[in-house]
Amino acid sequence: MKASSIAFGGILTAISLILLYLTRLIPTNTLTLLALLSFIPPIALMEKGVKTAILVYVCSSIGSLLFAPPNISFLYILFFGIYGIIKGFIERMNKPFIEMILKLVFFNIAFLITFFLIKAILGIDLQAIFAKLLSRLASLGLNSTSSSILIYLLLQPAFLIFDYALTLLVGYYDDYIKRYIRQGFNK
Repeated sequence: MKASSIAFGGILTAISLILLYLTRLIPTNTLTLLALLSFIPPIALMEKGVKTAILVYVCSSIGSLLFAPPNISFLYILFFGIYGIIKGFIERMNKPFIEMILKLVFFNIAFLITFFLIKAILGIDLQAIFAKLLSRLASLGLNSTSSSILIYLLLQPAFLIFDYALTLLVGYYDDYIKRYIRQGFNK
């Protein structure tokens, strides 16, 4: 691995760790910060390749265990950190319908693993949290299982919106920001 790839990966890892630490300081913007974090590995993938992207993900994942709350670490490690890399590989197929199916499959597997690990390891009952969330939104008369199913179904279009937003961010980076970063590293 070239020194420039390691340096670039180190900078991206440092940015990731700062954003992960901010999830501890600013708990109300956690999803926004996680969405921004999912944008960092694709930059490494586009600029320096797969090895650098994986290095950034692994180092940031280890750092998340030190700097972020445990539930945020799980979300980062199991979904937000790796998704940008997975997305990059899936989108190389250039078959939009198959890409969407594969992305949804990945999201659902990651969601289910995260759901069960958070309950098993951290003892956080997400079903109860979902039930409270829905009861605050409207009194629909749902029990915790049906509220979990409803939220799970609502997460599918939310994920597709997130995926589209990530696509827009990567496109913006590719069109407007990349040239400035390359100029800075080529001096």
